Amino acid sequence: MNTRSVAGLLLKAGVLFVISVILVAGFWNHEMIYQFGLYSLLLLGGFTTLGIIVAGQMVFSRGFPKKRSIGTLGLTLEEGQHVLLRSATMLALPCEAAQELKPGKVVTAKYSHGSHALAHLKIRGSYRKILSDFSEEEIYALGYPSLEKFKAAIGRHGEWNPNDIVALTLFKVVEEDA
Repeated sequence: MNTRSVAGLLLKAGVLFVISVILVAGFWNHEMIYQFGLYSLLLLGGFTTLGIIVAGQMVFSRGFPKKRSIGTLGLTLEEGQHVLLRSATMLALPCEAAQELKPGKVVTAKYSHGSHALAHLKIRGSYRKILSDFSEEEIYALGYPSLEKFKAAIGRHGEWNPNDIVALTLFKVVEEDA
């Protein structure tokens, strides 16, 4: 075990210990709670138990529960690298593939030739555009420094047809798996 993981484990144990002490103190003083009646006891006990469960979940999962992924998105090796390096904030996808990607949904990005998840992407929006109408900002958002580099990347996976319509899908990396 490295020092960082030991420190994280000690921190989690410390937080759980503090929660346990608070719980024991509540049991010690339960006589004072009984004087307010059964319904007050049930409400206070219910909220206390809920708080303890949520706090325990946060300690062990490093924060609030994350949104579940609705599906997978296959990326080329180059697109996957752009996502992992955070040099891309947009993907050019076939229109059929982008139909299921609604804003606010979370998808798991994987290499199209593998099964290992790269990252979880939160979809911010999508719109259709003809390849020949791409602006320099869109090319840069796709992770490419110029139109020529983007054309070369498309040429490696098929033929560059400036009249093809693609869906430009905006995303934000929510959680990195790689």
